[in-house]
Amino acid sequence: MIPWRGRLKFRQYIPSKSHKYGVKLFKLCSPNGYTWKCLIFTGRSEEQRPAGLGIGESVVLTLTEGFLNEGKILYTDNFHTRCPLATILLTKSTHLVGTLRRSRKYLPKDITTKNLKKHEYIARETNYGMVVSKWKDAKDVLMLSTVHGIGMRVPPPSSKRKRAFSPSCSNEEPTPKKKKETDKTSTLKPDAIIAYNNGKCGIDKSNQMA
Repeated sequence: MIPWRGRLKFRQYIPSKSHKYGVKLFKLCSPNGYTWKCLIFTGRSEEQRPAGLGIGESVVLTLTEGFLNEGKILYTDNFHTRCPLATILLTKSTHLVGTLRRSRKYLPKDITTKNLKKHEYIARETNYGMVVSKWKDAKDVLMLSTVHGIGMRVPPPSSKRKRAFSPSCSNEEPTPKKKKETDKTSTLKPDAIIAYNNGKCGIDKSNQMA
């Protein structure tokens, strides 16, 4: 969202954004934050959309023109991710990984309605490799992937910077803190979620540099 409060026919109002009024952009970014393409949202015009496709799907197909049929993996948020979009992209040798909204069509009911305990996981896979899964962390995370199976693994350690050690006048060495004993199985995450968390960093980097 580009902040703008002046007069503009396609100015958007999105209460959840820090800048509630402005020009809405859709961007296609590389993992390192380079912006390949961007699209200005001018309204919900159905004339510019292929028949049967929503805004989220048509935006993705517009932005990825020239990048399909190369075996690439596309990461999208829950505004764009849909089963029909994943099917279309598969026919163009492109994979999709993204978060899902529970209200989307064609999702398995036993996945969307299942009540999970923390760190429980459930998944279903079609015969052509589309996996819809749900994993419980602080809240339910619903995912779609045409790349990953139903496997889980321990995610790699985060790259957060450690706090610098402040030297003291004492000759005593600091006592290392004891690590809390945790059940390693509780840290297992679905492969699709780990890949999505890494892949979506491109848009965050792009926004930081803009």
